[in-house]
Amino acid sequence: MLRLVALLVLCACPLAPLAAQQPPSTAERVLHALDASDRLRPLEARAALRAVLEQRLPRPAAELPELVLAARALLALDDALEDWAAIEAWHAALAARRDQSPGELASLLAQGHAVALRALGRNGDALALSRAQGFVGDGWILAPFDNERGAGFERALPPEQGMALDARATGQAREIHWRRNPAPAHPLGRVLLHEIVRPAQDGVAFFATVLVAPRELDATLVLSAGCAFRLWVGGREVGERDARRPALPDQDWVPVHLAAGRNELVLELANEDQGWWGFALRVADADGRGLSDVRVDAAALERIAPLERGAGARGDALDPPSLRALVARAELADGAGGDAHAVALAAQLEYHAHPADAQDPRGVQRAERWIAREPNSPAAWQVLAHALRGRLPRALEEDALDRRLQAWRRVLELDPAHAGALASLAEHSID
Repeated sequence: MLRLVALLVLCACPLAPLAAQQPPSTAERVLHALDASDRLRPLEARAALRAVLEQRLPRPAAELPELVLAARALLALDDALEDWAAIEAWHAALAARRDQSPGELASLLAQGHAVALRALGRNGDALALSRAQGFVGDGWILAPFDNERGAGFERALPPEQGMALDARATGQAREIHWRRNPAPAHPLGRVLLHEIVRPAQDGVAFFATVLVAPRELDATLVLSAGCAFRLWVGGREVGERDARRPALPDQDWVPVHLAAGRNELVLELANEDQGWWGFALRVADADGRGLSDVRVDAAALERIAPLERGAGARGDALDPPSLRALVARAELADGAGGDAHAVALAAQLEYHAHPADAQDPRGVQRAERWIAREPNSPAAWQVLAHALRGRLPRALEEDALDRRLQAWRRVLELDPAHAGALASLAEHSID
């Protein structure tokens, strides 16, 4: 009886409220989706990434870097899955909110939409969408100069001394001259040098055109290129990166100041034993939105003025804004109140913007920092293995392979059923 009375008394007393379970943050949802992708569950990963974007657009506020990462990962999954009709329908449904979003995010999603439109044969619609992003395709090409073992990129080649468009130069295998790009209106804004230039390996190419600005203004040249590049505006170097990686949308952001009227633009691209050789370059504002009032006038170019090296942006200064923001958050992550997910997000965005770049150690460094913070995270070790996949100089290749194998084995120690690591080890064994 006493026990029953005690129980009744306890039941009559108000219970302390249970702590409400917090829903996962946007960062946690994106990281979980990327982990599903690494585990070879692409449909699950894509559905999760789409849900994040659908719920957070058009005003992501402080979550913009997470959503940019989600968009980059989503485009990669779409390319792999190739169910283009469904992909295009999803982008079309999101278009109005996409166009109200910050420029960096809006442009990535617009480029993904254009890829789907082109895959469905709707080249006119894809081209219209690409033109709104400010792509530059009309210009003059001089190529190829020799770039065996990367030596050509280090040399000052004839255009840097100043050169008329009707002049000729000694190229890789023969005398070469300037030619107008025969395909200036690619539906995705790309200039495919490997389809224009012969031979198309171990070469240096120059692309030159004129940008006409309605007034003096600050702009950003947003570049996608898989090889080393150097960029000049008005004869002054504005950006340079020695890269060897897959070309992905909006990888390098080069701040420039355009004079009112005519601005000569020259881009140098150095291919080193890479099959795909080309670029996509667009003119945007600092936010990444295409500048529709800056036009391209390749016909106005008659000669290349002498080009000055050495003053351009390099390294971290060229990174996309969201990657720079995540790196800044990661720097604070170890302090009081630091962002617990910033280190992981920075490592993932580095990989999705500059995957397996053999010339850039930052992907490996950011993965290692994530491991230092979360040594028992299979996702961190898997990203390290991804980052070590770049083609390296022979002296470093064996060491990178050993470290990659160690990373995959560590993933499997932590999670023996990790499908991505199992598949990677199987692929390595076959090779």
